[in-house]
Amino acid sequence: EVHDFMSLPLMVRENSIIAVGADDQKVEYDFGKDLTLHVFALKDRACADIKDMYGNDMLKSCAKNEGGKVTLSFEGRAENLKVLLRNVKDVKDLSGADAEETQLGLLLHVNAGLDDVTFAL
Repeated sequence: EVHDFMSLPLMVRENSIIAVGADDQKVEYDFGKDLTLHVFALKDRACADIKDMYGNDMLKSCAKNEGGKVTLSFEGRAENLKVLLRNVKDVKDLSGADAEETQLGLLLHVNAGLDDVTFAL
């Protein structure tokens, strides 16, 4: 297979959150705008600390799965935050976000107040 920088395969462990910024053209931009958190195979618990471009704490996100009931919590700031549940096609009893189906999984548009997002798998 031949890959360029943007198509390189990425192996990710279960219980991982990877933050992906919205601007792939510049390295200096507001990381808190249009941020997407990719959540992979949440079996237990995962957390991510996201820094701004100056290295300061910007957002802490944690995801917890307790017997199929999932809670995503956020502390800090983010504008138009999204969470992509990789390889998840459907959830039940979603609260705190709106869902959109994508090719990679379910994309959750988190409410502006960054309240907890809860759902059942």
